[in-house]
Amino acid sequence: MDHTYYIGIDISCKSFDAALYIDNTHYQHLSFDNTAQGFDSLLSWLDKAPSDLRFLMEATNVYWEPLAYYLNAKGITVSVINPKCIKGYASSLNIRSKSDIVDAKLIARYCAKEQPQAWLPPKEAERGLLLKLRQLEHLKCQHQSEQVRKTMLRDCDAIASCQRTLDFLASEITLIQATIDELIASDETLKRNAKLLASIPAVGRLTVPWLLAYLGDGSKFKKAKQATSFAGLTPMIHQSGTSVEKKPRISKIGHSEIRKVLYMPAMGFAFGKYKNGAYQSFVTRLNSHGKPKMVVIVALMRKILSIAQAVLKNQQPFNAALHKN
Repeated sequence: MDHTYYIGIDISCKSFDAALYIDNTHYQHLSFDNTAQGFDSLLSWLDKAPSDLRFLMEATNVYWEPLAYYLNAKGITVSVINPKCIKGYASSLNIRSKSDIVDAKLIARYCAKEQPQAWLPPKEAERGLLLKLRQLEHLKCQHQSEQVRKTMLRDCDAIASCQRTLDFLASEITLIQATIDELIASDETLKRNAKLLASIPAVGRLTVPWLLAYLGDGSKFKKAKQATSFAGLTPMIHQSGTSVEKKPRISKIGHSEIRKVLYMPAMGFAFGKYKNGAYQSFVTRLNSHGKPKMVVIVALMRKILSIAQAVLKNQQPFNAALHKN
């Protein structure tokens, strides 16, 4: 007999709802604060052995992270799923109501029926790197926005204030970039993997840290296809019978940050300055088949990410002979 207890978590900034799955129509439910005390209260309420518990929650902003890390540290199996999956699951069951309680019960049911893969937290260095990169990206966006704003100012005092803001943001960008470089240089694993990634054409100084943060040492994914799916770069087909056949698109159900850092390198090697470089035969073949420009760029993004995953997993630098096509 299966004695595993499935718990669905619908989480928000300040609180979360937990639903213990009994069967398709019966649940136990309680709300908790999204705090360390609330996490302790959750386990006290369940009063079960860690090996008997299996949690599932949605990747809602960053609100899920403290609870996920807490449960993982306790040796409890926890899974994290894209909210779109639960939304689609609700539609498949013809569930029309939406509330925190309804969602928690639905997540618990999904956990019991679908048995999603367990979530594994990234290594401390990789997580620290990702958090620093996100801050760097935020500062760059703020700096760009302030630059645009400065062009629209007409008062000299306002312009001077805006310039001081720009100077401050520039100094912060330099500082956080230095901490990122220092983190990679001081960690032997990150340093070794950064060197491996840098051997790949189109993977430069701006791209390497992001791939390090998301791919780690390559052990996170068994196959390159899993990595491209993680980034939302897998094709999405929409076809039915003979009357419905839309153009294939990438799923975008994945981390947009990876797609963002791969776009410019892929465009440069597909149609830009480096179009006669390492991926020329690959791009030429796609062009000869009449593929649109964006399709070629996305395909090259997917190829670069697949190569990065293989390089990290095998711990071998880029070998052009293995990636001719």
